[in-house]
Amino acid sequence: MNQKRAKFKKSSENPHKQKLSEKQKMGSDPKLIVILGPTGAGKTALSLKLAKKFNGVIVSADSRAIYKEINIGVAKPPKNSSIPHYMIDIISLNQKFSLAQYQKLANQYISEIIKKGQCPFLVGGTGLYLKSIISNYQIPKVPPDINLRKILEKTALKYGPLYLYQILLYYDPKSKKFIDPYNQRRIIRALEVIFTTGHTFSDLRQSKKSKFDILKIGINLPRQLLYKNIEERTDKMISQGLVEETKKLWNTYPNNIILKNTLGYQEIIPFLENKIELEEAIKNIKKNTKNFARRQITWFKKEPNVFWLNNYKEAEKIIKKFLA
Repeated sequence: MNQKRAKFKKSSENPHKQKLSEKQKMGSDPKLIVILGPTGAGKTALSLKLAKKFNGVIVSADSRAIYKEINIGVAKPPKNSSIPHYMIDIISLNQKFSLAQYQKLANQYISEIIKKGQCPFLVGGTGLYLKSIISNYQIPKVPPDINLRKILEKTALKYGPLYLYQILLYYDPKSKKFIDPYNQRRIIRALEVIFTTGHTFSDLRQSKKSKFDILKIGINLPRQLLYKNIEERTDKMISQGLVEETKKLWNTYPNNIILKNTLGYQEIIPFLENKIELEEAIKNIKKNTKNFARRQITWFKKEPNVFWLNNYKEAEKIIKKFLA
């Protein structure tokens, strides 16, 4: 994988930007700002504004933004953004990418940003990506078992992902705390680790003291406003060509598990296969995205020490105090 390196701008270009101190760059607990929240909450817009104000660089924590081919259905930052980004457009849909790989690369770029004297922002809505950095997960180094994965994928196809989830909870009840029942890839990976090692996934997945002094900011929108954003964003994606993009990707990567498990694309596929009308597919995108946002909120509400905000001024004030 070749991560395209962002060009760092000197903080002197903007007198309002705050350059990190030598203590921040070299100290044992360098500072990291995390922006989290459900899909449709406005994480991208807020993080861009804050990063511009505080001489920041953004590291994405979005499990779909890593794919080069997925664009319309994912809220990637504008390509002409003046703010450098990492962990976006780094692999193709036919490549494997693990949580351990994400953690290693993200930590590498966060450390590099700090050494440059800039402020790292970890931004996204993928809970496990965020937790791998925040809680410094010690992820078990268990190689993939391709044959076992195929068996589990066929089982999920026949009985649904919730069937696999019940199997997982039977062997590893603690996994309920950190694995989404609808995240088929994570469920299969957890079962793979259990069946390969004989140990539960939660026992092997331990946390250590974080490498960073972390400020966690959560975006807390009123539920009706969040749902309105989701509906408007869905309509915008359709008008921008989501159907055409999905058709092109489905023809290039037929039966791709990522596409079949990505909001927006997974609902358009049945339309392309003449199983449902486009109107129903659009309704399904809105419904499924709202359901996903609710699950994200449930996940993030369990995260301790999060400052839940709903506007830029509050976030700016807290960050100024944190970086002082």
